Amino acid sequence: MTEDSKSCCGGGKDESSQSHKDPVCGMTVEAKSAKAQVEHLGRQYYFCYVGCAEKFKADPEMYLNPNRKKEMPKEAPSGSGYTCPMHPEIVSDKPADCPLCGMSLEPMMPGADDSADAEVAGIKKRLAYSVLLTVPLVVLSMSHMLGIAALHALSPTANNWLQFALATPVVLWIAQPFIHRGWQSVKNKALNMFTLLSLGIVIPYVYSVASLLTTQMLYFESAAVITTLAWFGQLLEAKARVQSASAVKELVSLMPSEATVVLPDGSPLVMKIAEIPVGAEVRVKPGERIPVDGTVLEGESYVDESMLTGEPAAVLKTAGGLVSAGTINSNSSLLVEVKHVGNDTLLAQIINLVGHAQRSKLPVQKLVDKVASVFVPVVVVVALLTFAIWLLNGMAVVQAMTMAVAVLVIACPCALGLATPMSVIVAAGRAAKAGVLFKDASSLEALSQINTLVIDKTGTLTEGKMGLVSVVPAGTLNEDELLTLAASVESHSEHPLAKAVLAANGERKGATLACKDFAATPGEGVSGKVDGRVITLGTKSFAGGNAPFDSSKAASEIYISIDGQCQGRLEFADKLRADSVTSIKELQRSGITVVLATGDKAETAQAIADAVGIKDVRAALLPADKAAIIKELQAKGAVVAMAGDGINDAPALAQANIGIAMASGTGIAISSAGIILLNSDIAGIVRARKISHAMLSNIAENLFLAFGYNVLAIPAAAGVLLPILGITLNPMIAAAAMSVSSVSV
Repeated sequence: MTEDSKSCCGGGKDESSQSHKDPVCGMTVEAKSAKAQVEHLGRQYYFCYVGCAEKFKADPEMYLNPNRKKEMPKEAPSGSGYTCPMHPEIVSDKPADCPLCGMSLEPMMPGADDSADAEVAGIKKRLAYSVLLTVPLVVLSMSHMLGIAALHALSPTANNWLQFALATPVVLWIAQPFIHRGWQSVKNKALNMFTLLSLGIVIPYVYSVASLLTTQMLYFESAAVITTLAWFGQLLEAKARVQSASAVKELVSLMPSEATVVLPDGSPLVMKIAEIPVGAEVRVKPGERIPVDGTVLEGESYVDESMLTGEPAAVLKTAGGLVSAGTINSNSSLLVEVKHVGNDTLLAQIINLVGHAQRSKLPVQKLVDKVASVFVPVVVVVALLTFAIWLLNGMAVVQAMTMAVAVLVIACPCALGLATPMSVIVAAGRAAKAGVLFKDASSLEALSQINTLVIDKTGTLTEGKMGLVSVVPAGTLNEDELLTLAASVESHSEHPLAKAVLAANGERKGATLACKDFAATPGEGVSGKVDGRVITLGTKSFAGGNAPFDSSKAASEIYISIDGQCQGRLEFADKLRADSVTSIKELQRSGITVVLATGDKAETAQAIADAVGIKDVRAALLPADKAAIIKELQAKGAVVAMAGDGINDAPALAQANIGIAMASGTGIAISSAGIILLNSDIAGIVRARKISHAMLSNIAENLFLAFGYNVLAIPAAAGVLLPILGITLNPMIAAAAMSVSSVSV
């Protein structure tokens, strides 16, 4: 394939004046003006657009034989297994209970199904029935105190059997999940909060059944109230988990289920996303979400990408621009060629990354798990000791048993187990909405501990593309006049520097004059006639042979001459990102030492460093040099983060304590990093550090509440206040306190 592309470097090929039909879009194309041509089975095909040629090359027969049915990929699997929010190493292909802690497993991809909502609905149902049976049970158990005439007519035996009738469905049906999980914990030799809870329900119930025919006190109401309050706590926890995953659910909801595919004959066909093949063309109307990752073929429209980047300003997309699934097309129709669909889209990858981060563990969580594994058997021992000690001190069996049950119930470690996972889930979700992806929880934690940031220049501090930075006149014309002449000639070129000239002229609201006799010389420059004058732009030897000034320190430059006389120079450099200066200053104010490490020449690196306020500059580096600098800093005790976007940054990203990659960078850079900035600006580092600090602060608060609660509650339930204040803790009050502790987390 050859392309007729005009540029500062020149190039081109003359063809015959024969007409041909573009087999992809059907347009009539003159051979001499075709943008591309492809040979297939000994025949030449001509195309109006390079994209048409690329699609033809991928599958010629689809366009030469349009009646052939496209081969559709199978629908992508949801990728949603089930895992435990407290033990992410537990994975199941179907809903179940965690064998370690007994909690219900949740979808690994939030929003993949409605199991979370179904769980909440199931808990509400059991809670409602529990309340319906427990309230009259409590009234019956307190009949001697309430003075209700109708209750006085009941004999003690009838009252007891009524209590049994009300308590039995509560314990054997409503509390059955708790008891089952408690029994499983014993079988799996993994005692957990349901071990304690099930004992707290079963012991008073069994004791009361055994005492039905005696005159002893019954504790049916304790078993029922504990069940009711436990379900209330479970409801609050389930709702909190659903809410904490809401950020990822919002991302999942952005994935359209269908799209309008434009067939080769131009007719529309609505298809499911999973059935759309790569290379197809989809039409996106104004107001619709873009259904795939792809390249704009036709149209010009603003696209709202805030769900990906966190930036509210819409981005103008024109032919050749890249669009992502889930973003919103604002004001005009776009024709998009499909590059990635379904689970291969950027949005799907974001959802998977966030889900993985939410399920991963912090080092502190591993410590909490060890504490919890020891905590439960210790509580059982404390409950047995409580019963034995008070029994030996002359307390009645019933009262000693009541205090032991209170210890079991109040010590349920659900608050302790949820303290860290809930914070990680919320932090990862919030970060994703702000355009920051953490690959795992340890990356979240590591970012808060850094004291040094090594940062690349190109594509990190700068935009990664050339822009016109100055116009230097050398004759009678001023800057605007020179720029207008340059833009008039460059309007016929497709070279990146030509685009920079046109963009700068547009920003200055300069005119573009008619240009005749445009010509391009490969490797040298371009020329044309404007207002009767010959304008030449290019290298110093081509257009600035008599230039009255030396070479600039800019990254690139082109000279402009009029009728053979050099009249000035255009200087180009990689532009700073809009927020680079403020972000670097904020990082430095927070105590971070910033080091600029780049492969560019020293003069260019120093100019950028001076502009943003970086003192430590390392230039002209090879990839291994950047990694060596990080090793050097780490040897001096620094905790180093590395931010970069290129292949040459990958070794340094891997060497750093935490690597930060720009989403606009290369795949190898992204795979080497622990944090990805979707909007590719370093302001994301500032946002990420704030989220990291907030997460660790919240974890500290949660653990303090969880540990503090148990430190105070267990001795109170065991009766340490009885000799001092004459106070004991009823199991029903203990169950309420257990629920409050979970709510506080």
